[in-house]
Amino acid sequence: MASRAGLPVDQPPPPTKSEFKPKYQASANNKVEHNSNIQERKNDAESRKSWEEFRQKNGSENLRSAISDRLPASMKKETSVSEKASSFTEQMNDLDSEKLDVFTFPDEKKDLQETLDKDAEMEKKSENRNAEYDRQLNKAITETSELIARAGAGSAFEGDELGIGGLDEVLSQVKRRIWVPLAAPPSLLKELGINPVRGLLLYGKPGCGKTLLARTLGNILSPARPITVVSGPELMDKFVGSSEANLRRVFDSPPDLYPQFVTNNDRMNQIAFRAALHVIVLDEFDAMARARGGSGGSGDQGDAGVARDSVVNQLLAKMDGVDGLGVPTLVVGLTNKRTLIEPALLRPGRFEVQIEVPPPKTVEQRESIFNVHMKNMFEAGRVLVKDVPKDSAAGRRLRVSS
Repeated sequence: MASRAGLPVDQPPPPTKSEFKPKYQASANNKVEHNSNIQERKNDAESRKSWEEFRQKNGSENLRSAISDRLPASMKKETSVSEKASSFTEQMNDLDSEKLDVFTFPDEKKDLQETLDKDAEMEKKSENRNAEYDRQLNKAITETSELIARAGAGSAFEGDELGIGGLDEVLSQVKRRIWVPLAAPPSLLKELGINPVRGLLLYGKPGCGKTLLARTLGNILSPARPITVVSGPELMDKFVGSSEANLRRVFDSPPDLYPQFVTNNDRMNQIAFRAALHVIVLDEFDAMARARGGSGGSGDQGDAGVARDSVVNQLLAKMDGVDGLGVPTLVVGLTNKRTLIEPALLRPGRFEVQIEVPPPKTVEQRESIFNVHMKNMFEAGRVLVKDVPKDSAAGRRLRVSS
C-alpha cells in the first residue's frame, strides 16, 4: 500500500530458515505430559459414568456429583448461618467451666464477681432492713390498737362520763361501728378481710350536740395525737387552687404525738408517728362538700360551684385515691343538711357510716342533759332544793349526788 501511494519503502530482508521452523516442536517430555492428560480425562470419564450408573440404581437423594468433590474450597457451597450457630452452640456446650475461663480476663472477672457479691450483699441488707421496719411498724400499729381499746373500755362511752346527755343510742352506734374495728387486733382484721372505717358523718338539726360529740370521741379514738378540727368555710379561698392546697395540708400534715409518747429514739418516734391514728373533724361539712354541679350543668351553681367541685374532687382523691395517706386517718364530717352532700362521698370506703344526732325525745334523755349541765352546781353545793318530790328529776338527781 505504501508503494502504490508512491512512498519510498525499504524492502524487507529475505526470510531465514529459522523463521520457517514450526513454532511448536513436541519434545519427549511434552509427549509424556500430553499422554498423561489424555489418560486422566479417560479416567474422569469412566468415574463419571460409574457414578451415573450408581445414581440411577440407588437414587439421587443426598448424593453429590463427582465434579463438586473436586471443586476448590473457595467454590464450594458455604455453610448456612443456622448450621454455623448450631455447630458453635454444640462446641460451647461441650466445653466445661475450666475451658470457659479462657474467654474471660482474670482481672475483669474478679472485678465483676466482687461487684455481684456487693450487690447481693446490699440487696440482702436492704431486705433485712425492710423486713425489720415492717415488723416494728406492725408492732406499733398493734400497740396503737391496744391503746384505743383501753381508752374506750368500760364506761368510756356512757353519756355521764363523757358529759354528753341524751345521746346514748348514738354513742352505742359509734362504739359498735367505729371504735370496735379500731380497737380490734390488726391480725384479726386481716384474717377477716375487714378494714377500719375511714369516714363518719354526723348529721342532724342544729344544737343537738354534733360538734361536742365529735370533739369528745376524738379523745377516745385518737389517744396518741391531738385531733384536727377544721371548719368548712375556713378551707375555702378566693384564689384558684388555694382551697385544694388547704385541704391537702390538713391531710398531709398530721399533728405531732403527745409528749408522753415521744422517746429518744428517732426511728421509733417515726414508726409511732406513722402508726398513730389521725382524726380530722370537718365542721360545717356541707360548705365544702356540696353536690357537684359546676357552671352550666343540671345543678348550676355558677363560678363558685366550679371552685367547690374542685375541692370535692380533692377530698375524694384524699379519702379513697390511688395514693394512700401517710398515716391512718379517720374523717368526721358534721352537717345540718345531709341532702346537700355529694353522693360520691357517701358511698362505702368514704363516709360509709352515717349517724343521725336527734334532739331529745324522752324524759330520760332530758334528765340526762339536765344532769350534765347541773353537775358542777351540785358538786359545788350551789343548788339548794327543799321539799323536792321524790319521783321528780331533781329528787333523783339529789339521790344520785348523795
